[in-house]
Amino acid sequence: MLFRDKITQIFYDFDEYLKKNHPDADRSFSLTNQPRMSLSEMASIAIGYHQSKYKCFKYYYQEEILINLKSYFPNAVSYERFVVLKNRLKPYLEPFMRTTRLSKPTDANFIDASKLEVCHVMRVPSHKVFKGQAKYGRTIMGRFFGFKFHLIINHLGQIIDLIISTGNVADNNKNLLRKITENFWGLLIGDKGYITSINHELEKNGIHLVTKVRKNMIPVKYPPRVEYYKRHRGLIETSNDLLKNKANIQHTRHRSTVNFEINIWAAMIAYTYNDKLPSIKTFKQNIKPLAPIQNQMQVAIAA
Repeated sequence: MLFRDKITQIFYDFDEYLKKNHPDADRSFSLTNQPRMSLSEMASIAIGYHQSKYKCFKYYYQEEILINLKSYFPNAVSYERFVVLKNRLKPYLEPFMRTTRLSKPTDANFIDASKLEVCHVMRVPSHKVFKGQAKYGRTIMGRFFGFKFHLIINHLGQIIDLIISTGNVADNNKNLLRKITENFWGLLIGDKGYITSINHELEKNGIHLVTKVRKNMIPVKYPPRVEYYKRHRGLIETSNDLLKNKANIQHTRHRSTVNFEINIWAAMIAYTYNDKLPSIKTFKQNIKPLAPIQNQMQVAIAA
């Protein structure tokens, strides 16, 4: 789909969402700020940026919106004015994502977390925008300062649920796992970071969490279907890569926390409009129904 067609589709979907759920949004917005642009136009511009070839929003707005797509947005305001008005999108982007763009679990689903750095660790003492909000975290690449997004996708690459947390929240945090799987059921594949002591609680809710085991743990033998999907856990890494390198969900140029939130949710929404998402084939072999997953927290007895 051409970029112009895609931005038109985004505008239509968001406009329909506002008409259904917030019919007075544009009216109250106009009375407050007297803008010439509607919220749907602003949303399609903000989300469309993460579908574009640009890595700088200013260049995108001044070249793509004000010149190439001038006929699509005849009442477009200046870049400086748009940056001020864009903050009005904050109450609508996340609900739009959660009510219209999330998908359902499929035969296999994958969970992972990825960092969202807000500045280099050497600049933390002088960093002011996220002071008191961003936290230190650690990955296999070392320490970082910022936040994390926790993501669940299905085997078709579609987003099922996501949560934004501070950088110091562990992947297997019990409260986080309970929250992100609140409306989830089925097979869930994660890495070693998701080894948890609440497996039995998850199983009672119809969630079969499967991870690799650590060296000091007894290996668990799974049915062929589960082993097949375990080998394709890297699928979610591809989705994270698209969010970071194509949708530009992470950068360190935020000037406010509101801008940070709008950037995250606009990028997540833009991801759902990709023409092609990373996916794998469904396991076809006829096997017995999935047996209850064994407790993976059993530690091997020392020799």
